[in-house]
Amino acid sequence: RNPDSYLLRARLYQQRGEQQSAVKDYTSAAALAPNSEKSYLGRAIVFQADGQPQRALEDCEQAVRVNPNSSAGYLCRAEAYIKMNAPGRAVEEVNRALVTAQTLNQPMPLLNELARSMPAAETEGQKEVAKDRPEAAPVAAIPQPTPAVVPLPPPAVARAVTNAEASSDAKRFHQLGREQNNQQKFEQALSLLSRAIELDPWMASAYNARGYAYLRLANFDRAQADFSEAIRLQPNY
Repeated sequence: RNPDSYLLRARLYQQRGEQQSAVKDYTSAAALAPNSEKSYLGRAIVFQADGQPQRALEDCEQAVRVNPNSSAGYLCRAEAYIKMNAPGRAVEEVNRALVTAQTLNQPMPLLNELARSMPAAETEGQKEVAKDRPEAAPVAAIPQPTPAVVPLPPPAVARAVTNAEASSDAKRFHQLGREQNNQQKFEQALSLLSRAIELDPWMASAYNARGYAYLRLANFDRAQADFSEAIRLQPNY
């Protein structure tokens, strides 16, 4: 009855290339924790790799429904639209992801892929958006990049300063949390490290440190979940 166990096994199946078994475990995790986006996002990745962008898109949309602030969910949808040759819609999803992302590192790989796909299909994709959703509300305006920024689709520089500040704060909370761990003040460490993860969900070292705190508090399920996430983000841990 532990959805995290299914999630972990699903990731292991993915690493071994056993896609059907991975989908089965992600489905079990979704049944046990229907309000968690992780199972839907994981299953979407399997469908993307298996050349099923429409099924991936359905899971991405479910992830966004359960967590409207999930930048990963919007990036998931953007990737599906890229695979479906609809970069105009992908741009909209990247815009939404940038509004919710804590660091620019989260959407960066997909932004680069989107930039590569835009010259060949931009006009067609924009026409598709105009045809399918003529009355859609415009995406919130995002400032244009300055020339000094690494070339990206125009929305990509939207919150660079804010994201840099969030990343700096995340590192500060991470360092404070590790200091509390060293002093064996594990409850205090949990609070600080959770804040670091909230600011930068891609910081593997914060999951690793929080897993250690949970381990010392004998909360083994949460320790395993955090260690697993740290390994997923940084496989050499």
